[in-house]
Amino acid sequence: MKGITKHKGKGGKQERLPNRHAVTQLTAGDAFQRSINNYAKVTPSGEGAMDAPNVMQMSKIEY
Repeated sequence: MKGITKHKGKGGKQERLPNRHAVTQLTAGDAFQRSINNYAKVTPSGEGAMDAPNVMQMSKIEY
């Protein structure tokens, strides 16, 4: 998504929203699903997570 684009009209400037596909992608699903998706994007995981093992640590079997 490139954001808001400006197009010249009849002597002035006009602001236009992102295309329909980008808007649908941002607003798809119910509010709960959107909040879970946003949480997953901003929450660090793997080595960046606090007190959480990453996938490589989980794959090592210790006897």
